[in-house]
Amino acid sequence: MIASRHHDISCAHRIYGHPGKCGDLHGHNYRIHFHCSGLPYDTYCGYSTDPGIVIDFSIMKSTLCQWLDENWDHKLILWEKDPLKASIGTVLTSAGATWVPFNPTAENMAQFLLEKVGPTVLPKDVALQKVVVEETRKCSATASATKQCPICHGSGWWETKPQNDYVPEHIKCEECGGSGRVQPELNSEEK
Repeated sequence: MIASRHHDISCAHRIYGHPGKCGDLHGHNYRIHFHCSGLPYDTYCGYSTDPGIVIDFSIMKSTLCQWLDENWDHKLILWEKDPLKASIGTVLTSAGATWVPFNPTAENMAQFLLEKVGPTVLPKDVALQKVVVEETRKCSATASATKQCPICHGSGWWETKPQNDYVPEHIKCEECGGSGRVQPELNSEEK
């Protein structure tokens, strides 16, 4: 079973190194969707649940949504390696900047929420399976605990050697080897 909830926040960021206007300070009204899975409870808070509850929506609000409110809502989100930190970091911090360990693209934000925030704030029997970060109603990025090759879309997860925690250096699929063509299985005589 999957339980889902979204939360809206407003914040600013810049994507350091972006050649276009996204490299400038700008803001968005983000909508962030959380999708949680787990075993449904037979009883929850003393009452019987049929067919069950994976996680109470109020717990999603008091954990995931509260984390967003406390850490990113109405903040300026900047990469800790952004050169602005060295030059005017103290001023920006006092004005509401928060420094993150990744370049704050929608993709990296979704990945951080999935891999770092979810496991920290959710109950141990609930897993954050997917996070969708909408920058606008037309543009979003998704991070999923179910990994697929971005080339062949096979379930053979790819290996990464990260430049940092959230920027992969190379991708190699176990099924297609990065070529996009799934390798045929060899029978015992061909091996």
